[in-house]
Amino acid sequence: MAVWCVEGYLPVSFPAAGARSLAFQFLKALVGLFSGAGSRAGSGARSVGASEGHVVARPKVFGVGIAKSGTKTLGRCFRELGYRNCSIRDDLVPAAVGDPAAVIAATGDFDSFEDFPWFWFYERLAARYPDARFVLTRRRDDDTWRRSFHNHMRTIPAERIELGRQLAERFLPGVPIDDLHEVHNERVRAFFADKPGRLLEVCWEETPSWEPLCAFLEQPVPDVPFPHENRGDYQGQRRG
Repeated sequence: MAVWCVEGYLPVSFPAAGARSLAFQFLKALVGLFSGAGSRAGSGARSVGASEGHVVARPKVFGVGIAKSGTKTLGRCFRELGYRNCSIRDDLVPAAVGDPAAVIAATGDFDSFEDFPWFWFYERLAARYPDARFVLTRRRDDDTWRRSFHNHMRTIPAERIELGRQLAERFLPGVPIDDLHEVHNERVRAFFADKPGRLLEVCWEETPSWEPLCAFLEQPVPDVPFPHENRGDYQGQRRG
């Protein structure tokens, strides 16, 4: 069963005249798009220069910020930069609990990743892809993250909240939910402390711009406004 983490394709229709030829050209283009496009494990993203017409390999990149730290904005940035992005994979919950190798194997078909389950597996991913880069998204302070996280919890079924609690206990045993942002970030920083050039830490509230991310990924700054995805609705909540 194939699992799609990227946007679906728009339906395409062809005029009656020359339909077969146009359809053939369209399918040929799709084949060219996917063949050798970095979907195999161990390979990175591959971008095609519009003017040069050649394919350039680039490393995979993983967002390792915990949920509600700006992960959706990071995913939008990845897509704008031409990465085939994979976001939340609820179907990998059983693997995250009992078969981490299956989570790592699922990274073969995409170029960039953010949110669950990827942020739990930064150590294994760093070992699996020695040239991969990692982006730690964070909030401006822990209280801001807590408000955002608890606001998000209001929209999630109770069984999913319990599952998330179990997973947090597996990866950060004994850490209270309200401390996950702080402790997770500290551990990510500690892990990458002796791996210069592999980790970028960003806070969109402090630096809402393309420049740090594009410089880190060695990509040109796109000619589009910097995105801000998944804004929360805090109506009715006390702000402290």
